[in-house]
Amino acid sequence: MDRREFLVTGAAALGSLALPGSVHRLRAEEAPPKSRVWQAQGDPVPAARRLAEAAGLASLIPAGGVVVIKPNIAFPAPPAWGATSDPEFLGAVIDLCLEGGARRVIVVDHPVGASPQANLERTGLGAVCAARPAAQVMMLSEEMLFRDHEVPAGRVLKQTKTARLLDRADLFINLPTAKHHSQTAVSLGFKNLMGLIWDRAPLHQELDLDQAIADLGTILKPGITFLEARRALVTGGPTGPGQVEEVNRYMAGFDPVAVDACGVELARWNGRVMTGTDVPHLLRAADLGLGVIDKEQIEMVDV
Repeated sequence: MDRREFLVTGAAALGSLALPGSVHRLRAEEAPPKSRVWQAQGDPVPAARRLAEAAGLASLIPAGGVVVIKPNIAFPAPPAWGATSDPEFLGAVIDLCLEGGARRVIVVDHPVGASPQANLERTGLGAVCAARPAAQVMMLSEEMLFRDHEVPAGRVLKQTKTARLLDRADLFINLPTAKHHSQTAVSLGFKNLMGLIWDRAPLHQELDLDQAIADLGTILKPGITFLEARRALVTGGPTGPGQVEEVNRYMAGFDPVAVDACGVELARWNGRVMTGTDVPHLLRAADLGLGVIDKEQIEMVDV
């Protein structure tokens, strides 16, 4: 299935779910077989370019548009730990968005801890944005930056607060880093979306976390996902430090379930070989119709 087929199918599904003022203008929706996931390896900058060209990233960006990118800047961890996004890969995706016609790129995350500036400095991601005048980083550390958001298709998560700036995005890119997670086994694209809500405590403490993560995917829908696994934190996640493997693999796709289902196979997480069906929140996301989890229905394309 090519990008146009995916987006046409997604648009049809979108019509049945969208609510006024929601984030649902973003493009990825239910995906029929086969979902396509592009994969690249090697140095992050040329890998990002090959993925973007294969997926047609520039065609997703209206001239003069605003692109919002959600990497992982949640912790004050250096790049070598693999707990946060790789600076070179993020920088390459920003550059590709600007080359594709974006007027502005906003890099966003909801930091954990008391010092967002420390996160930006230690991860090296603040410097990435500072070096690009058309890029801005926004750390969502104040409640006023969020708005109430109903979750009509949610099974346990019925309401939350999502980042207001998503309403201004012409394209939302999810850019997770692949890592181990002590509560969800892995942290990939779906888990990365939790950095776009204000109060994460109910998901961790009151609700079925895996179902809540899947429910969140019904309202936060990236136009494309770029999964980065330059350095995979395979133990000690999500914060690190832990064991890190140099994987040097990157993926992109319009089906967020398919991307995560492929990404989970990039490493052994806490010593465990896993597939997408071993990750409860991915199973539940697939059950909600958010994408394809069956590897036989996913076309992997090396670029």
